[in-house]
Formats: sequence, C-alpha cells, structure tokens
Amino acid sequence: MKKLLYLFTFTFTLTSISSFAQQTEAYAYGATTLLNTKAAEYSGIDGSPYLDGSEFSKGYMVKDGKSIPNIDLRYNAYKDKIEIKISEEKIYATNPNNENDFIIKGRLFTQVDFTYKESERKGYMECLSCEGEARLFKRHYKIFEQAKQGRTGYDQNTPPRFISREDYFLQLPGMEKAIELEGSNKKIEEQFGTLDKEMTQFIKEQRLKLKKEEDLIRFIEFYNKAI
Repeated sequence: MKKLLYLFTFTFTLTSISSFAQQTEAYAYGATTLLNTKAAEYSGIDGSPYLDGSEFSKGYMVKDGKSIPNIDLRYNAYKDKIEIKISEEKIYATNPNNENDFIIKGRLFTQVDFTYKESERKGYMECLSCEGEARLFKRHYKIFEQAKQGRTGYDQNTPPRFISREDYFLQLPGMEKAIELEGSNKKIEEQFGTLDKEMTQFIKEQRLKLKKEEDLIRFIEFYNKAI
C-alpha cells in the first residue's frame, strides 16, 4: 500500500513539474492564455481564422534583439493573436501587451500602434520593410460573416465563413502611429509629404505603381536611403 501511495505521489509530482515547466515556457514567450484544445470553436464555418491554415510551423521569437528558434507558431488573424504550441494539449495565445516579434514562415510579425477608421489601435502586422526610418507594414485580418438564407427558393443558403482581408500601413519619421495607405497611386504619393525631385524622378523612371506591393517596397527602400 505504501509503495502504491509513493508511486502515485511520485507520478503526480512529475506531472505537476512538467505542467509548471510548460506554463513557464509559454510565459517566457509572452503567451499567458491557455486555449481549450478540445473545443470545436470554428466547427461548421467555411474558411479558416488562421493565416496560411491551422497547422503549426517552426518559427522564431525575437526578444531583446535575440532570436529564439524552433517554436511551433501560427497566427490567428481573426483574433489577432500569435498561438504557441508547447505540447499537443497545451496551446497558448499571446497577450495584448506582448512586445516580442515572431517569424512565421519567413515573415516577421510585430506589434504596431496604428490609426484605422479614426480610431487608435494596436495589433500584429507583417513587416514588409522595417529596416529604415520609414516603415511599411501589411495587416492581415479575417472577417467573420454570418450564415445567410437564400432570398428565394432558387437562391442557395450561404454558410458562415471567414473572409481574408489585408491592408497596408505606413509609418514615416516623426509619426507616433502607422497610417493606412490610400487606394490610389497619387494619394499614396501624397501621404509621403513633399517629395524631392530625386524621389519623384525615381518613381517615374522606374514606372512604379505604389498600389503594388513590390513597387511600394522598392520605393520605401529608396526613400530610406535618400532621406
């Protein structure tokens, strides 16, 4: 009987130590919310709340300029949270005050203060060009659309679904918050303020369309070298 009691106590202690170690590891990554892995939260909804699907992939966390590799990561674009898998049963989500950066499938995600539709917000964005004083971000997010009934007997019902969206944000020197880029080449150019002759000439000679991501990145890189 004493042997059984000792074995139970020893097993319970090991389990507790393992659970505490996993929680400590998650907290070190800035993830404090333990998710319910058994809950079918997104069952019956078309599409995925995650960027690039629900599978985890090996990535990095960047903390105080140092990269911590080999972390199982995915980005919940609907809830705007990085999710970290510690084990099959333990998945944590980052908290809103997490200042660490994450690299998922070669893309750097960082917390950005930004203005959107006249409101101030903070959330994860992909860094498209963040090396210079002017920085360019892409915001990935998901919209949830409720199921819709067909208006007539000929119309099909539409199930609930997630819809993918993305916007581009610019943060110039002196800006406290990133701003959303406008929808036309001319308006985007105006958002950079008064451009000198060298910059406007670069846009014309290179035939850049600032609505195109690759052209916008090229201009940001040139802009940072010129200022």
